[in-house]
Amino acid sequence: FSNGLDLDGTNDHVSLRTGVVDGLTDFTIAVWVNLDTISNWSRIFDFGTGTSVNMFLTPRSGSGAVRFAITTSGAGGEKQINGTAALPTGTWTHVAVTLAGSTGILYVNGAEVGRNNSMNLTPDSLGATTQNYIGRSQYSADAYLNGRIDEFRIYAAALSAADVSALHAEQVPAFPASPENLSATAISGSRINLTWNASFGATNYNIKRSTADGGPFTHVTSLSETSFSDTGLSEMTTYYYVVSAVNSAGESADSIQAGVTTQSTPPEAPTGLTAAVNDGSVILNWDANTENDLAGYCVYRSTMSESGYVRTNESLLDGPEFTDNSVVYYTNYHYVVTAVDIYGYESDYADDVVIMPTDSHAVQIHAIDFENGIGDWSNVTEEDLHDWILDSNGTLTPNTGPAGGTDGSTWYVYLETSPGGANNAGHSAVLQSPVIAGAKRVLTFYYHMYGVETGTLNVDVYDGTWHYAVWSLSGQQHSSDSDPYTLAAVNLSDYTGLIQIRFRAVAAGGPRGDIAIDNIAVFGRILYGDANLDNIVDTGDLFNFAEYWLQDHCELDLDGDCMVNLYEFAEFTNHWLDNSYQ
Repeated sequence: FSNGLDLDGTNDHVSLRTGVVDGLTDFTIAVWVNLDTISNWSRIFDFGTGTSVNMFLTPRSGSGAVRFAITTSGAGGEKQINGTAALPTGTWTHVAVTLAGSTGILYVNGAEVGRNNSMNLTPDSLGATTQNYIGRSQYSADAYLNGRIDEFRIYAAALSAADVSALHAEQVPAFPASPENLSATAISGSRINLTWNASFGATNYNIKRSTADGGPFTHVTSLSETSFSDTGLSEMTTYYYVVSAVNSAGESADSIQAGVTTQSTPPEAPTGLTAAVNDGSVILNWDANTENDLAGYCVYRSTMSESGYVRTNESLLDGPEFTDNSVVYYTNYHYVVTAVDIYGYESDYADDVVIMPTDSHAVQIHAIDFENGIGDWSNVTEEDLHDWILDSNGTLTPNTGPAGGTDGSTWYVYLETSPGGANNAGHSAVLQSPVIAGAKRVLTFYYHMYGVETGTLNVDVYDGTWHYAVWSLSGQQHSSDSDPYTLAAVNLSDYTGLIQIRFRAVAAGGPRGDIAIDNIAVFGRILYGDANLDNIVDTGDLFNFAEYWLQDHCELDLDGDCMVNLYEFAEFTNHWLDNSYQ
């Protein structure tokens, strides 16, 4: 269907293989023909070895009618079946010739138009024919066929009149109607989907496209379905389409035009995103996008990974850089960046980067690693039932607790949950720090929570009032006693003045719930000259400052000689009786 042989009447023809009808006696040859022009003795087909041995079908013989003839002795020896008229031009006509015994019949459009009951030659009589033509004669002076040929069939039997009629009725071609309800939908910046209603009798559809309203249209493709995705298009461009229906009779008129504008293609996600800390700010940089229609960039921030992102820039950023000045020290921030085009389309997120801003002016105010006991920390006996236990190597019960201290150290403290320890749900142990001075502080520590009955580890802070569970974590967090400890950071910058810290472990019940901590440290800023760490610079600090303070705190020396002189004393006096750190 939808394809045929179009012969130009000048030199076009088809050659079939040698001996294509050798051995054939009873037969049927059937064909559809649509003539553009008609000439005497042109051939629909002509099989033979020359002008003496051949069989042929001509749409118009010298007598003016369609004829089938077969001969083994030239034109004078022909056995003929003649019709009543020549075949018409400009329309598809079905022609068939049959031979059964000595009876040959010629059919046009399913009806008998000629008969010869004395056909004593068969295709087998011709031998192995070498010149088997469609559209060309054995005689060089005869015209080539000018028109179309389709459904050329050779049967090794004589079809009955009913068979020929049915064959004609089955294949009668009619022009299909123009497709209706053509719809065009823009799917992306490079793709438009087309749909239309099926046309009765259509075997194929021609898709045509233009960027001009009303055409001219260019053929895009042919297909048998009633939908098509046109791809490889330009973004933000209007395309117009028409569709025509096709079958073996020909092509319908074009459908009503449908047009649509492609979408803008979102930019690619930026790449190369990096983050760096600079004196209380986070500086982001990334590779510039190369889209011609780029309008700018957006930066999003979250304190969680892969969710909770909030845009940080009010207006689009012109270049691939951004400084976030609204960060809090010792908080993990996750950043992503998007690119936006002039049509408002936004890219996917760039790959997430995470960074924790730290205070470059902070120093270590307090630390304990338990290698020499619990130091100035204390177990609070009046508010719990158990103590934190100083330990090395593994804890008592298998499948719980760590195998030792963090980072290869020996000692740590832990909550023992085996029988005799905090074996019941709700039992707790509280470890309390000394008073810690300074400002803009952060607590860091390492924890290990291995065991299927692990309870909860809490951090409480006292600044005149106890604030409970300012940091909390529950349940098993590690998969074996040899898993490395995990570092935690707790931002304490909201607490001013002198503070104390408690680690409060609460059992869940059962022996496999040991909770361990190690390497506790507090970082922050200390008041310059506050030698006794009471967050006030006064006469109690003066002699200590002058005598030994810079020797013990050389990292705070202003001119690098670790001795007090006018530089340091001037800064000391700036804070004299200054209660701002309270």
